[in-house]
Amino acid sequence: MTFKSKFLTIPVGGLLLSSYLLACGGEGGRLGSVRGEICSENAKPVHETLQKGETDINLDPDAGKIKNGDYVYQGADLYYVDSKTDLRVHLVDFKNEKSGYSSQVKCFRNLQPGMKGVQFEIEGISRMRVNSTDKQPFVDIHQYTFSLTEKQIANRAKPLQSKVQGSPKDIYLKSNTVRSVQFVHISGDDYEIRSTGRSADGRGTYALGIKLKRKKL
Repeated sequence: MTFKSKFLTIPVGGLLLSSYLLACGGEGGRLGSVRGEICSENAKPVHETLQKGETDINLDPDAGKIKNGDYVYQGADLYYVDSKTDLRVHLVDFKNEKSGYSSQVKCFRNLQPGMKGVQFEIEGISRMRVNSTDKQPFVDIHQYTFSLTEKQIANRAKPLQSKVQGSPKDIYLKSNTVRSVQFVHISGDDYEIRSTGRSADGRGTYALGIKLKRKKL
């Protein structure tokens, strides 16, 4: 199943924007005649360091630190910074009671009329089934993408692969775009896999946080 945000394009100041962008704004809170929320200059929706009370867990199954359980997808945050234009985009994938999950742009910064040609995609683990009787965990993988043209900015989050057996750490690090990955215990049964790196074309950096909730097998 593919979860794809729905949009209606509307002309604004010479630039066509998706309707879900009308809740956001360009630099200074304006893009054409539209006002709205913008990402703060120092926004970090995905923490790159541990916060108070959090614990970093070794993602290598051989270390024996991951508790048995089914770590189920709860949504994600993706923050992308384009080095050529300083465009900053915060994408979210969140629970929607009616349709499962919805993917949308939460905020952006430095988006200007006529800006185009920015594309990005990244993958991350969206589910882990860990059982001491298995040699390696079984994981599901999500793909997160967005593209910016003169007419619209479109994004989506979609399941890509399921029941892939292997070391979660190795699955992340086999990509040469990944700089770091952390498996963080937030509290109770809440966890997050946080990864950072560069885009495949080398023009941007990203931070991806995938939220998981541990359930008993």
